[in-house]
Amino acid sequence: SSSSSSSSSSEKLLLGITSNTPTRHMESVLPMLDNLHDHFSWFACSQDVKHEKPAVEIFDAAYRQAKFWLPDLEKDEVLHVGDSYACDYC
Repeated sequence: SSSSSSSSSSEKLLLGITSNTPTRHMESVLPMLDNLHDHFSWFACSQDVKHEKPAVEIFDAAYRQAKFWLPDLEKDEVLHVGDSYACDYC
């Protein structure tokens, strides 16, 4: 029999938000979304980073925040899901 590599059911995803939305929305709206806020480990806002998507600086800031939680994280292990081709593709 052959074995295949698969993710363990105990593995969890690290979730974060990278947004051009002002910080006030991140701090006030997300916590009201039925504990959705609790599922995210980090938030990179363009207002804090001083660069908006699709600038590489905001994605680099998000990556640095993710590495706080997963120090061995490589950039090719990151998946970004967006809703704007103009802002989310770089």
